[in-house]
Amino acid sequence: MMDKGCSLCSEGLAERGIQWLRANWVPFLSSFVTGILTYGFALTNKLVNYDEVHSLFGKGATLESGRWGLDVLSLVFPDVSMPWLYGIISLFFMALSVCIVVRIFEIKRKVFQILLSGLIVSFPSLVGTMAYMYTSASYAVAFYLSVLAVWVLRSDTKWGPFLAGVMIIFSLSIYQAYVAVTVSSLVLLSLQRTLRLHKIKEILWHGMRYVLVLGCSMVVYYLITKVLQKVLQVPMGSYAKVNIDLGISDLVSKIGYAYYHFLMFFVVGFRGLIPTAFSRVIHAILMVILGIIDLRWIMKTKKVSYIALFLLLLGILPLSIGTMYLCIDHRTLHTLVMYSFVAVYVGALILLEHHLDDVERQGRRSKSVLADLSVVCALLIVSTNISIGNQAFLQMHLKYENTYAFYSSLLSELRDNEAFVPGTKVAIIGEYDAPDHYEEGMPDLKRIMGVDGVDPMDYSNQEFVKYYIGVDIPFASAEEIAAIEASEEFQQMACYPYHGSVETIDGIIVVKLG
Repeated sequence: MMDKGCSLCSEGLAERGIQWLRANWVPFLSSFVTGILTYGFALTNKLVNYDEVHSLFGKGATLESGRWGLDVLSLVFPDVSMPWLYGIISLFFMALSVCIVVRIFEIKRKVFQILLSGLIVSFPSLVGTMAYMYTSASYAVAFYLSVLAVWVLRSDTKWGPFLAGVMIIFSLSIYQAYVAVTVSSLVLLSLQRTLRLHKIKEILWHGMRYVLVLGCSMVVYYLITKVLQKVLQVPMGSYAKVNIDLGISDLVSKIGYAYYHFLMFFVVGFRGLIPTAFSRVIHAILMVILGIIDLRWIMKTKKVSYIALFLLLLGILPLSIGTMYLCIDHRTLHTLVMYSFVAVYVGALILLEHHLDDVERQGRRSKSVLADLSVVCALLIVSTNISIGNQAFLQMHLKYENTYAFYSSLLSELRDNEAFVPGTKVAIIGEYDAPDHYEEGMPDLKRIMGVDGVDPMDYSNQEFVKYYIGVDIPFASAEEIAAIEASEEFQQMACYPYHGSVETIDGIIVVKLG
């Protein structure tokens, strides 16, 4: 009986899975197609940056940065940075997330589902995340949970707030920044209800409920983190101490930075969210089109209360996207943290969907010039992001080849040095004169976090030599390097790669760079 019951249960799960895939195959498949076009090279090559080198067998900063969920996920995703496997898992969870967003906001038109997949999956924040492959799958789970929490809250079930809170807490424990995805999605949900002229009391009631769940979730996450750090005697890491800013004394300036930087995303491509000048022009055109559609809705509605609420929510949206500005020093925010910017695209598709529904209700043709122009703009944005992603991974590959060549050549020279025996320390001192032709050829990458690749003088250079050159050489300590730099022998050395740039000082083989 037990075997038969298990068999029936498995068949039921399989049937539900097939039904779900049939209902969601367009956004799911579109997400994977976009993912392969954007990240195929990163999935099939071991690309590295400074942190990726260091975390080949790890998850980076976990509990010390409040990311204890990464430790939990290590039970599922082993601490080995595997580009193909973790890349595919990342795309799988991002595809699931897109499907949930489609369901949350009832985006019915297939073309909009395809565009949404492209806009979310090719977004520069995910490009940057894939540069840190060792956490990519875990971060994709965090993004998925941040979206799933919105779906659960939207369903208005008895246990919805509790389940959504658990999801938000676990998402925070993996990567705190994705709470902004939840916040901005809930603002969009209220905007959509306003567009559809739901009862204002109902919209406000849902809004207060969302604020309560979000607030409680953040407090519980903070308390759990502090308890775990105390019990396990893990102090807050220096990186987190520098970045976190929970003070309310400068709340007004934090809000000001959130709005100012939101504008700068469009104007100068701040943080690399809109990386090219061409894409910024396309975004400007898209925003003008959406503004016209907004004005048409306002003129047609003529209900002051709804118009006021709509404008209020529209004004709050940039702040919800920039939620992290309220708790992190704005100078340390980067591309990965601002994934919530995709709410702009989700909001655009919500508005376009409503616009076309309105056109059809009036008995006119389902086509709209404004909608058609918006589709073209979205396609151009996606194609630009796909190109940027491929450029980013090409740059990472070339930087890796440069660093590999540097250390391979240096190792050959060290082998010819009589002082190079087992246990001999090496001190590489100075600044590496990195070639700038990659930046000149691909200038739009410099604002995207993490895709600048690896440099011979990065903090993880000893691990690069160990893991990627295959030789475990002890490097000199900071104190030893300081003593060498102060010596007359060092001052008289030539700079690498010229003769006399590799010498032995106090038993340490010294390589002097520029």
